[in-house]
Amino acid sequence: LCERFSVSRYTVREALRRLRDDNLVASRPRAGTLVVPRPSTNAYAQDVMSIDDLLAFAQGARFAIETNAMVTVDAALAERTGLPL
Repeated sequence: LCERFSVSRYTVREALRRLRDDNLVASRPRAGTLVVPRPSTNAYAQDVMSIDDLLAFAQGARFAIETNAMVTVDAALAERTGLPL
């Protein structure tokens, strides 16, 4: 990496440390550094750059409630949704 990006070893180590701190990579002795897989999500994200983009996206969208149920919020669900326990 030092050679490829023309940076010092310190710079590479610091960059890897920051990536580790953000849980984006994991380092193991004698195994190297690997990218941490992102957790799968059922969410869809649409980038919009202007209100016109948002309106164009919304024009073709539809909203439908597929199920309706009472659920008990446990710690995992509260963490994912921001709902109180």
